[in-house]
Amino acid sequence: MGQRLSKQKLNMVLIFVRYMLLLTTFGFFAFPQAIFSLAVYSIFLYVMLCGCYYLENQRILSEYILVLLFLILFHGGQIIVFVIAPERYLPVFFNFAEKTVYQGYLYSLVCIQSFDLAYAMFSPGMKQKAVKKTSSDSFLKSARQISTLALCLLAPIVLLQSGMKTFFSLKHGYMNLYAYQGAGFTEHVLMPYLRNLFVIMCILNIVSVSYEKKKIRAPFLLLILYSMLMFLSGTRSGCLSVILPLLLIYTAKVKKIENKTLIKYLLFAVVLMFGSVFMSKYRLILNKDSGGIAEAVRYAYESNPVTETLVEMGGSLTPLLHCINIFDQYEPIRMGASYLASVSLLVPNLFGMLGTVHPAAAFSGLSQWLMDYMQLDHGPGFSIVAESYYNFGMLGWGVFFLWGIFFCKILGEPALQSEERNFISYSTLVLSFSLIRGSASDFIRYFVYEVLLVWILVKLCSRRIS
Repeated sequence: MGQRLSKQKLNMVLIFVRYMLLLTTFGFFAFPQAIFSLAVYSIFLYVMLCGCYYLENQRILSEYILVLLFLILFHGGQIIVFVIAPERYLPVFFNFAEKTVYQGYLYSLVCIQSFDLAYAMFSPGMKQKAVKKTSSDSFLKSARQISTLALCLLAPIVLLQSGMKTFFSLKHGYMNLYAYQGAGFTEHVLMPYLRNLFVIMCILNIVSVSYEKKKIRAPFLLLILYSMLMFLSGTRSGCLSVILPLLLIYTAKVKKIENKTLIKYLLFAVVLMFGSVFMSKYRLILNKDSGGIAEAVRYAYESNPVTETLVEMGGSLTPLLHCINIFDQYEPIRMGASYLASVSLLVPNLFGMLGTVHPAAAFSGLSQWLMDYMQLDHGPGFSIVAESYYNFGMLGWGVFFLWGIFFCKILGEPALQSEERNFISYSTLVLSFSLIRGSASDFIRYFVYEVLLVWILVKLCSRRIS
């Protein structure tokens, strides 16, 4: 064999492979009836994208892989099941024409590939030299003090509210948490911000002690308890958005995955999927007695936990399919209105100075907009892919080049970054789930108000200490 390719040359080759795969995907627009072929091709494509990343970075579990996998599973879960279990009832095929499903799924593939290509092109791995960095002692001390104080204030509020929410869900059913008619669960408008700030402060506390095993037990236990409360209430995606980054931090910074411990993690994944299927049934049962529990257990036992999880996660394709029907037939595309609104909402409407309602609010609440437009009695949610179509139609995939660059620069390379920089990376990773299954509006506000402002506060305090 010839001389082995350098890492940089290998990365260039893999970027070319990604580019050719993207051109192949565009070719499917010429075959609008080949839904099964597209589904099979997509599975091959997902394996190739993950394989390219592994060859570049020699990592199976990473910050970027989590973002990529959730983009794939939330938008392609039901299509994957269409291949491996075609007899399974799939809501997207039941509620939408096959042509719409084909168009929406193909569009989502182009978006995901554009995101992946941009990330690879601007990846830190493209640099020939990389040096391990560390944070100053003053920054770590300041971060430790601020995060400890914040957690003393936030933990009782967040855990108590999460416990009340869990109790309400177990007693009245998950759907009643978000009931728009009747008595649903109500909470203060600031609670989503406080919940995110609680998680972010836990992460800051973890990095502030440089991941020392004994010193991170308290924030880890707080996050695990919070995740379990979300899981029991039926908020499974919220649980995953905390548990998986937490697992990543532990295996990357505290204790590496060994062959003998890999089985434990796989068993944990199976139990988590079984529990997820159980909760998907139990949260819809109004009668929460022993009979309801037995029914949910039987449902989980008789079901395939893999396909059930994929079907449940793959429901995020639905908002995109609605948008395709709406904007291809009835409405003009919004030409970036929701993105402009997301930035405009960073200017707070203090004391109603901008009016009773913030002028940008009409273009930012996309889940509410879709619910009102379709006259639904429940929140349909939204997604990062649906928002790009909402703004630019079939050309919206170009936005994903920008998202790919953004996440590349923000996530960076945690193995070589300082604790200070990793705080931003891990916090953004947690918040990214609000973007993948939501819209840019919430993500941008959480990122600026909570991640960046907390980082600035710690920096200012660390200068006083030094």
